[in-house]
Amino acid sequence: MFRMGIMCTQVMSIIVPTFNEASTIERFLESLRDRAGDAEIIVVDGSSSDDTLELARNRSDQCLRSARGRARQMNRGAAAASGDIFWFLHADTEVPADCVQKICDVFRNPEVVGGFFRIRIPSRHFVYRLTDSLGHYAGLLLQMRFGDHGFFCRRPDFE
Repeated sequence: MFRMGIMCTQVMSIIVPTFNEASTIERFLESLRDRAGDAEIIVVDGSSSDDTLELARNRSDQCLRSARGRARQMNRGAAAASGDIFWFLHADTEVPADCVQKICDVFRNPEVVGGFFRIRIPSRHFVYRLTDSLGHYAGLLLQMRFGDHGFFCRRPDFE
């Protein structure tokens, strides 16, 4: 398990709900492993009709099956997780290089329950830049966040 930073001793579990992600799952998990070190990575597949689960097996710590539906998949992953911190990510996102340190820094404040990133979909197409920006600013306006923002929280608060 990954222990975040020198001053942060919490173990992180990264939970990735998937559905037909065969075209991106390997690249995503390789990048995630590179940036998140030895964090526990749990892929929870929602009955994909492609090779998502098979492709994820060698690049994650656990691969689970679940009924389709992000909430079901996220809860299934959380039930199997061993970490003190849960980080929920979509397989079509790219996380910042210093993501683990940023999470560690946030949780130095014991009052903080969780947070999120402004994650961008890794595509240069204008439509994705537009939806990324709209999602970000709509979230600020409505005071809510969407799944692509990579929510993270302390285990006790999630439970």
